[in-house]
Amino acid sequence: MGQGGRIVGAAIGAGAVFGIGYWILRARSSRAAEAPRERGNYVPPPSPAPSTPPSVSSVMHFPPLVERWRSEVAKRAQGLPVDAILEWMRIESGGDMCSVGTATEIGVFQLNFPGDAKYGATLEGLREICKKSQGRNPADISWMTEGDLDMEIGSGIRKILAARDTVRQVFTASGIHWPETSFDFGSAVKQIHATPAVITELVPKISHQSGPPANWNELHRRVNEFPAGQMGPGLRSLALAPSKHGLKNRLEDTLRNAEIVGHAWEIASAHA
Repeated sequence: MGQGGRIVGAAIGAGAVFGIGYWILRARSSRAAEAPRERGNYVPPPSPAPSTPPSVSSVMHFPPLVERWRSEVAKRAQGLPVDAILEWMRIESGGDMCSVGTATEIGVFQLNFPGDAKYGATLEGLREICKKSQGRNPADISWMTEGDLDMEIGSGIRKILAARDTVRQVFTASGIHWPETSFDFGSAVKQIHATPAVITELVPKISHQSGPPANWNELHRRVNEFPAGQMGPGLRSLALAPSKHGLKNRLEDTLRNAEIVGHAWEIASAHA
């Protein structure tokens, strides 16, 4: 499918269509070993941005709890597309700094501890920020210190940057050359957060067996066709588990999750 087709729509479940009007997964995240980062219900997409000239910071418009973080995300984005980061945040937490997944996940990016402590946050620190936010005007984050903002926003962006670097490394080794502003590349970056072994384990295997995939859609198809018996334990368990969204299996759920950010990544990058 070409770029226009991807943006106009891609099927997700029975009869649901997304692209510029794509549907968003919004249930609580859950995680086990290599478990998908997904939210279980679909809700309407963000409202269009106000009628101002498009820019990296105003291509899309998100709900207030997400939009309040825009300026802080833009300060720390380090070249990442701002709206893609905000869409990532929207999927993970809806912008709620008190959002929790499992007992070890919290914050707007749903960092998971102890593993994500390497990005500069702590479980206790994010819990404390949540406590400090109670009873305050949700639109006002001026009370947050630079340390609070770095832990809440900076750590999540550092995790996304690390995911991007992992994709770069795997793709270089596998002979894949997808533009970094594309839906294809953005989907791969989010897949590192959703189910990393799709990129780190299956991409090298698939590329070695029958050449590097030309784009994300081809990778998606080849992942679906890959024998579960040849997957590692984490991926195999997802490939054999029933989908929560009427798709082939839980593994495909994670691919669709990644594609939501992939669309935002391409749209935002095109207007940067």
